[in-house]
Amino acid sequence: SENALKYYDEVLKQDPENQNLNNIGAIFGIAETLRMLGRYEDALKYYFLIVDLPKSLKIDFNFGIAEALHMLGKSENALKYYDAFLNQD
Repeated sequence: SENALKYYDEVLKQDPENQNLNNIGAIFGIAETLRMLGRYEDALKYYFLIVDLPKSLKIDFNFGIAEALHMLGKSENALKYYDAFLNQD
Protein backbone atom coordinates (compact mmCIF):
# COMPACT_ATOMS: atom_id res chain seq x y z
CA SER A 1 0.00 0.00 0.00
CA GLU A 2 1.01 3.63 -0.27
CA ASN A 3 1.35 3.68 3.55
CA ALA A 4 3.96 0.93 3.38
CA LEU A 5 5.89 2.91 0.78
CA LYS A 6 5.92 5.93 3.10
CA TYR A 7 7.22 3.81 5.98
CA TYR A 8 10.02 2.33 3.89
CA ASP A 9 10.91 5.77 2.56
CA GLU A 10 11.32 7.01 6.15
CA VAL A 11 13.72 4.14 6.88
CA LEU A 12 15.81 5.04 3.83
CA LYS A 13 15.93 8.71 4.82
CA GLN A 14 17.62 7.75 8.11
CA ASP A 15 20.65 6.44 6.22
CA PRO A 16 20.98 8.08 2.80
CA GLU A 17 24.29 6.33 2.11
CA ASN A 18 22.54 2.93 2.30
CA GLN A 19 25.14 1.52 4.68
CA ASN A 20 22.61 0.16 7.17
CA LEU A 21 21.25 -3.38 6.78
CA ASN A 22 17.77 -2.01 7.56
CA ASN A 23 17.96 -0.26 4.22
CA ILE A 24 18.27 -3.56 2.41
CA GLY A 25 15.00 -4.66 3.97
CA ALA A 26 13.39 -1.31 3.16
CA ILE A 27 14.55 -1.41 -0.45
CA PHE A 28 13.25 -4.97 -0.77
CA GLY A 29 9.99 -3.92 0.91
CA ILE A 30 9.55 -1.06 -1.55
CA ALA A 31 10.22 -3.39 -4.47
CA GLU A 32 7.73 -5.96 -3.20
CA THR A 33 5.08 -3.32 -2.46
CA LEU A 34 5.45 -1.73 -5.88
CA ARG A 35 5.23 -5.15 -7.52
CA MET A 36 2.05 -5.97 -5.61
CA LEU A 37 0.60 -2.61 -6.64
CA GLY A 38 1.26 -3.50 -10.28
CA ARG A 39 3.99 -0.89 -10.66
CA TYR A 40 6.40 -3.36 -12.19
CA GLU A 41 8.86 -0.95 -13.84
CA ASP A 42 9.24 0.94 -10.56
CA ALA A 43 9.62 -2.34 -8.66
CA LEU A 44 12.44 -3.48 -10.91
CA LYS A 45 14.41 -0.30 -10.18
CA TYR A 46 14.42 -1.17 -6.48
CA TYR A 47 15.14 -4.87 -6.98
CA PHE A 48 18.15 -3.99 -9.09
CA LEU A 49 19.51 -1.72 -6.34
CA ILE A 50 20.24 -4.83 -4.29
CA VAL A 51 21.46 -7.11 -7.09
CA ASP A 52 25.14 -6.32 -6.53
CA LEU A 53 25.22 -6.87 -2.78
CA PRO A 54 27.44 -9.63 -1.43
CA LYS A 55 25.54 -12.91 -1.26
CA SER A 56 25.60 -12.91 2.55
CA LEU A 57 23.60 -9.66 2.61
CA LYS A 58 21.07 -10.52 -0.05
CA ILE A 59 17.42 -11.10 0.50
CA ASP A 60 16.11 -13.42 -2.20
CA PHE A 61 14.73 -10.97 -4.69
CA ASN A 62 14.86 -13.24 -7.74
CA PHE A 63 11.22 -14.28 -7.46
CA GLY A 64 10.03 -10.68 -7.31
CA ILE A 65 12.13 -9.70 -10.32
CA ALA A 66 10.83 -12.71 -12.23
CA GLU A 67 7.22 -11.86 -11.42
CA ALA A 68 7.62 -8.20 -12.42
CA LEU A 69 9.33 -9.09 -15.70
CA HIS A 70 6.68 -11.72 -16.44
CA MET A 71 3.87 -9.21 -15.86
CA LEU A 72 5.61 -6.80 -18.23
CA GLY A 73 5.58 -9.48 -20.93
CA LYS A 74 9.32 -10.09 -20.69
CA SER A 75 8.96 -13.81 -20.14
CA GLU A 76 12.35 -14.80 -21.55
CA ASN A 77 14.14 -12.51 -19.07
CA ALA A 78 11.80 -13.65 -16.32
CA LEU A 79 12.79 -17.29 -16.82
CA LYS A 80 16.40 -16.69 -15.80
CA TYR A 81 15.25 -15.12 -12.51
CA TYR A 82 12.74 -17.91 -11.84
CA ASP A 83 15.60 -20.34 -12.47
CA ALA A 84 17.91 -18.46 -10.08
CA PHE A 85 15.16 -18.49 -7.44
CA LEU A 86 14.64 -22.24 -7.80
CA ASN A 87 18.35 -23.05 -7.82
CA GLN A 88 19.56 -20.88 -4.98
CA ASP A 89 21.96 -22.34 -2.43
